[in-house]
Amino acid sequence: LKLQFLYLIGQHTPGLAMVFGSLLGGKKNSTEAKAKLLENVESWAPGKEVDYIKKDDGSMWVKNAGREYPIMLEKDFKSFRDLCDDATSAWRMAFESKDHIYVWDRPSQDKDSAVNMVKMFAVFPGVPPSVMYDCLHDHDYRKVWDSAMVQGYNICHLDANNDIGYYQVKLPTGVTNRDFCNERSWRELGNGEYIIMNHSEPHEACPPTKAVRGVSIKSGYLLRPHKDGCSLSYVSHSDPKGWLPTKLINMVVTNQGPNLVRNLREVSKKYPEWKKENKPDHRPWKTPEQPWSAAPQQNLLEWYAKRNETTLDEILSQSGTRDAPDGANGEADQAEA
Repeated sequence: LKLQFLYLIGQHTPGLAMVFGSLLGGKKNSTEAKAKLLENVESWAPGKEVDYIKKDDGSMWVKNAGREYPIMLEKDFKSFRDLCDDATSAWRMAFESKDHIYVWDRPSQDKDSAVNMVKMFAVFPGVPPSVMYDCLHDHDYRKVWDSAMVQGYNICHLDANNDIGYYQVKLPTGVTNRDFCNERSWRELGNGEYIIMNHSEPHEACPPTKAVRGVSIKSGYLLRPHKDGCSLSYVSHSDPKGWLPTKLINMVVTNQGPNLVRNLREVSKKYPEWKKENKPDHRPWKTPEQPWSAAPQQNLLEWYAKRNETTLDEILSQSGTRDAPDGANGEADQAEA
């Protein structure tokens, strides 16, 4: 039962969960309760002026429901980008697959959680970064393929690039569901580069439920162009809380990461056709580009190019995307997971 639960945690870590956050229909009471919670919540809308609060340290904040929330600035996105691009020995290569999926982990540096930080890198042939960006944002599309989501919805927009949202994931019988209340931030950086990231924040319209409240410390995605598709770097530092042994969480989240990538490879290719028939002009996450003030000193794509002489296209054409992985942990760990 624990392993079944952790398999789902591997599939639905809160970084991914809040990027996709949406609401599944069919439960009238749940829908009515959500509407009551949100009826008095103030939310930013296009054309509305934002009353930013600037602190002495240069940080920017917005007040909502009597609480101040941090607005992510370029330095915050740069910090996340540098975390994605870091190829130093601070990270342990935990997993490498035949279809070019790489997973690293490193010990937590957060005093309140012993769960490892996990980083994953993969390329997506034939999926441009703009398509992947829309796919990750579009909560309506997740309803099509994610059967584990109980509910997820936007609570409020803080401004054009930051919002607060709720997500609950369904777990096996006998294990309490997990839910998350996160602030999500995103930025279009020009030249096909995008970032979506999140961290947990409380909100009065996101009170405790019967689910165990998990915490996203720092999670998100970095997208870049790669040949006819894109590369994706995914960082997750999330704690599902509750009674689960930390060692088991660390092992399963690391091993299940590649399954997340393989699933995303499939659903992202189908997204453009689906979108043509489902509110094709509805993209509220789109914002003007905000280019970097300085180029990155390193880029994980450079590391990837040096490491791989055989192209991913050749591998996928020969063996498909679901070959058993090999590498640092080998087949034994995959079987155990």
